[in-house]
Amino acid sequence: MYVKYIQLIEKFSSKDSLEASNAYFLVGVYYFEQQLLHKAIACFQKSLQIRQKKLGSGHASCSDCLLNLGIIYKL
Repeated sequence: MYVKYIQLIEKFSSKDSLEASNAYFLVGVYYFEQQLLHKAIACFQKSLQIRQKKLGSGHASCSDCLLNLGIIYKL
């Protein structure tokens, strides 16, 4: 269902929209909770990439992605 969620967001918004970034972030959280760390990393990186492109690398919302990536890499 989460993959379908991302597909719908990308269909009705652009693939590089902040809505898509939020969808990737939420799916990353789900994958993290399920211990699917490689998938979680991919989602957080995609979310971060979109946020950096739209908002700039210093924006506060980028720190959420970086924090989660850091936690995963520490594990």
